[in-house]
Amino acid sequence: MARRRIWIFIFVILCTSFEVFAANFTYHGQIIKPNGQTVQGSSVTFNVQILSPGAEECVLYRENHVINMSNSNGIFSLLIGSGNRAPGVGYEYVNSLSDALSNGTGMVTPDSCAAIGTYTPATGESRKIRIRVTEDGNTFTVPDQMITSVPYAASALSIDGLNASQILSDDGADLNQANLETVFSVTNYPILLDLLAGTSSLYLPATPTAAVSMNGQVINDVAPPVLGTDATNKNYVDATIAGLPTDAITLSGLTIGDAGEVLTWDGTQWTSGSPSADPTKLPLAGGTMTGAINMGNQDITNANAISANTNINATQNVSAGNDLSAGNNLNVTNSVTVGGGIGVGTGINSGGPIRLENQTEVRFADLTNTNYVALRAPAVVSAPVVLTLPNGDGANGEVLSTNGAGQLAWVQNNSITSVFGRTGAVVADNGDYTASQVTNAAAGGGDSSTRGCSSKSMCVCITDFWLLKVLMLHLQLRVG
Repeated sequence: MARRRIWIFIFVILCTSFEVFAANFTYHGQIIKPNGQTVQGSSVTFNVQILSPGAEECVLYRENHVINMSNSNGIFSLLIGSGNRAPGVGYEYVNSLSDALSNGTGMVTPDSCAAIGTYTPATGESRKIRIRVTEDGNTFTVPDQMITSVPYAASALSIDGLNASQILSDDGADLNQANLETVFSVTNYPILLDLLAGTSSLYLPATPTAAVSMNGQVINDVAPPVLGTDATNKNYVDATIAGLPTDAITLSGLTIGDAGEVLTWDGTQWTSGSPSADPTKLPLAGGTMTGAINMGNQDITNANAISANTNINATQNVSAGNDLSAGNNLNVTNSVTVGGGIGVGTGINSGGPIRLENQTEVRFADLTNTNYVALRAPAVVSAPVVLTLPNGDGANGEVLSTNGAGQLAWVQNNSITSVFGRTGAVVADNGDYTASQVTNAAAGGGDSSTRGCSSKSMCVCITDFWLLKVLMLHLQLRVG
């Protein structure tokens, strides 16, 4: 029967904990054969694996070491973290030793796991180290060993995966536990978060994105501005407006007596001056217009006298408390009401009534405007009267006549040019009448009772129509 060769590995760990190392650590040991001899091969291969400690047994790191152990008395030393990473693919060949030993990486997904397929290291968790040794074609696996932290390590490169740059340390002065607890207290920590977010109401942000309220407080100690957008203090004066020079001497000398002055540009600088009249607008104090006044389809009311050298045109009402005078036409769509007189150089065109108040007459001037003929209303008018003219000119000798309802018409005059051969005021005498004219018979027959006349000469029966009109209109009849 062949005798099985059994190799006994005696390992002495001469390293500090992986939790306090950076990139590598040292693994020492001695290999003694069952016959008491040590391994003395010239090319001995050590395959090193770092595994998770649980049943999942995920390979977190892998490397190889080839050592010449001739005359070594079986003693070897491996610097874990400096071996060959061939073939260089797969999670265990690219993951660093420090990450494999760190408990702060969170969940990882290695390529080789006995179960589950993922690994999430916990705080303070250890690792397994598994080593396979090959000499002269024979491979042996060293029993897994746990790598644990060393509590008495003098110095650590990381703590649970955090390196020195990620850990605050007490500097013995301002950075200490008491100050940290003050900054991160329940009261101060939310204030700190607001400052970091730029939403703090206690401080003004360097670059505000909205209006900033000063809560009625004064901003003082402001430096003189450099740019046009800089804030200024009240003592700052650059003697310019929009970058243009100002007449500082004139402006600084203004007093209460200069009320009404305006800022004006004289072509070279801003200075003070009286407001100039706008020829397109009528000033409140009155004046002479050089152009038309457009009332925008509104009334002219509460006026005293209205006078224009040319036309007055209105689409609404025109009302003047005194005179209304136009050099040319007066054109009004609605009514014209005047408390004084109307003077028009050309014509009056009105879409409404023209009202002359207080028994004011209408005057028709002669050619030289020296004298005139006027018409006016009586002192008392019992009711409004409107006289409507006929629609054309009458015939020669006709006169205007009313029908009693305000309609005027042209009628025959039937006027008498003389009476008894006399003109002017005619007084009838006894000799002006013949017997046939004053007797009942001559007057148409019948006795005096049926004709309404007696035989006496003081009763005159007028049978001729023309004579009746004479007696009504022109005669003073005397009968003796």
